Amino acid sequence: MPTCYLDRDGVINHNLPYVGTLDRFFWHSEIIEIMKFLKRFGYKFILVTNQSGIGRGYYSLEDFYQINNVIKERFRLNDLSIEIRFCPHTPSCNCSCRKPKTGMIDNDLRTKEDIFIGDQPNDMICAFSEDVMHRWLINREDYKLATRWAKNHKELLLEIKNWYQNDIKKTNN
Repeated sequence: MPTCYLDRDGVINHNLPYVGTLDRFFWHSEIIEIMKFLKRFGYKFILVTNQSGIGRGYYSLEDFYQINNVIKERFRLNDLSIEIRFCPHTPSCNCSCRKPKTGMIDNDLRTKEDIFIGDQPNDMICAFSEDVMHRWLINREDYKLATRWAKNHKELLLEIKNWYQNDIKKTNN
């Protein structure tokens, strides 16, 4: 079963500094349609997110879990499910799970169809380091390790069918 990894802040929701409470959590509405498209091809979804706001004391683990519950419920209402993995450490901890390190994804079985959707170079570095072949970046600027790039979620939604057809389906035939 192929996996689609997704970053949280900037991919699932708008990237504000330290989104740790529901009053700062604002959906990117297109992400549901993006995931529904990929679900048709058997993808499972894993959210991988750095959450140093927990380690810095900006918000609690309970606050983080509250947001997770909202995410999971919205996905459930759209017939989607997602596993959530996170790193609560600050950069100074030098842990193995904080992206761009690969601790959140390095034990997974890899397929040629796996995708990582991120919005930062650290997401692309993590995916590249773990041989995720399809690295889709949502950002105003392209990055060398991204295999595809969209300026925003609307552009990704417009391009996803072509990207899937040209990059994933063709390589498996």
